[in-house]
Amino acid sequence: MNLNHTFFNLNCDNLFSKSAKFSKIIFGVLFLMVISFVAADTANAQSKEQSVCQKLGYQDSSVDLDGIWKLSFTAGTTNHETFLIIKKQVGMSLTRYYDSSLKRQRKISQIHVVCQAKNGVVILGFEPTDIDTNQKGENLTYSADNYVFSVKTDGTVSAMNVDDSGNTAEIKVEYLEELPSDVKMKNKSPERVY
Repeated sequence: MNLNHTFFNLNCDNLFSKSAKFSKIIFGVLFLMVISFVAADTANAQSKEQSVCQKLGYQDSSVDLDGIWKLSFTAGTTNHETFLIIKKQVGMSLTRYYDSSLKRQRKISQIHVVCQAKNGVVILGFEPTDIDTNQKGENLTYSADNYVFSVKTDGTVSAMNVDDSGNTAEIKVEYLEELPSDVKMKNKSPERVY
């Protein structure tokens, strides 16, 4: 009888150890399922997040404008010269012009994002900042520049500046191999800023 009792204990121990192993396996599978669900939910939420272009009513652009661009335009009677660096659909620029009210040249930096609009590619400007005084926002009397590029039927590029105040100007566009030596930009390689 004592022998059967020992056999019963061994079988119960064996059964409990199998049950414990089975429980660990079930727990592991459930844990992996929960982690997979959370990861999939997070990825789904991130894929639904809108880009800056989409938030502003444009589409993301696939047009490759990477490089250095010189944009020349006249606002009122004042000539503006902008050096725009674009890399992977974002950019930065330096615009210089003579401000007659300050009686000096002003240098305005901006950040940009490239979007697709119905009438071409629009390079939206944000955060214009006077680099000499660090004035920006309401303290700055400079409206952000938004450049619209399109290709005419003869293959030439047409470009307009439509600033945030609604002023428009035709732009002369040049592609440059490098920045002129008299143009100093803090960061010559824009990174994803949006």
